Parts: sequence; C-alpha cells; structure tokens
Amino acid sequence: MTSEGCPSSLDRTKHYRYTQVSGPVAKGSVYLRIFSGGRYMLEEKVKAALEDVRPSLQADGGDVEFVSVSDDGVVSLKLIGACGSCPMSQMTLRLGIEKYLKKIIPEITSVIGV
Repeated sequence: MTSEGCPSSLDRTKHYRYTQVSGPVAKGSVYLRIFSGGRYMLEEKVKAALEDVRPSLQADGGDVEFVSVSDDGVVSLKLIGACGSCPMSQMTLRLGIEKYLKKIIPEITSVIGV
C-alpha cells in the first residue's frame, strides 16, 4: 500500500483516481481504478458523436471510421465507401464532421482525414 491509498502496482497518473470499495462483492478491500478524463474518455465521446453523423453519410453511400484521437484533441478519421472517393470529402470533414464534433466536444481542436 502506498501513502496515496492505492496499490503501488497501479499506474498513478493525473487521469485516475482510486476508490476503496468494500462489501459483499469485495472481500476485504478492493481498489478500483476509475478513469476520470484523458484520451480514453475523449475517444468514447468522439465515437458516440460519430454515431450522430453516421446516418447522413450512410444515406449517400459512405461512412466514417474512427482512427485515433491525440492528447491535444486532434481526431483522425477515415471516410469510407462513396465518401472516401468523393471530391467533397474534405468539405465533409471540415464543415460537417469537424464543426459538429467541436460543438459537442469542446476538447476537440481539429479533425483530419487519413
């Protein structure tokens, strides 16, 4: 046990907080690592927001695939299907998807196509 109240084997970063849990499910003390921010949470927000724009893309025979999100809020996406070869794909990324993601998720700084 460390002075911070969590097992020393757990990764201690600014993105985690540790909560001690006891009760019928946990015999003795169990420490749960609870993710309270960072890239994983941002990634989940982006994936959920993409589900909102996906039907519009699919109506035109295309789709969007999540690739990654960086620590500084740059989202990498891949347009597939009809959207992947469309001459307007960069407009779709910038004026459609990027604008929507920035509105819904303020941590997003830009969207790039890969």
